[in-house]
Amino acid sequence: MKAYTDADLSNTLGATNDVMLDQMIWVKMDTNGPEGGFVDLVTDSCWATSQSASNSTPRYGLITNGCPSDNTVTMKGNGEGMKNSFSFRMFQFSGNSSDVYLHCQIHLCVAQNETCVPDCSEGVRRRRSAASNYVDGPPALISLRWTT
Repeated sequence: MKAYTDADLSNTLGATNDVMLDQMIWVKMDTNGPEGGFVDLVTDSCWATSQSASNSTPRYGLITNGCPSDNTVTMKGNGEGMKNSFSFRMFQFSGNSSDVYLHCQIHLCVAQNETCVPDCSEGVRRRRSAASNYVDGPPALISLRWTT
């Protein structure tokens, strides 16, 4: 998982870089894997917290069940290959901390006769034929940190 300050995904945003409120942030999920479309990377969920622990509160959801949580989040290529990306506007939690921690759960989907692309149409927040696409085991959890 890498963050960027531009839609072309060319200007990397490091964990120690300061970001401005309402600044657009682009996040790219990428993995190395077998070529040929047999396996696709799916970003299941992403959320932000004000503490480093992924289960801390408050919590703000950006991606839920593979789909943007609201119209402020844009997603590209989820379940369509070995990388995908999404964007959102930087925000700050109310309270003492100006830190924002981004956490995402991802999994590799075996693309056998089914699509790995989440169905986000008309507010539907479920994955088509999800049961046949999952391989047993927990999803991977990755995290990033910024100071606003």
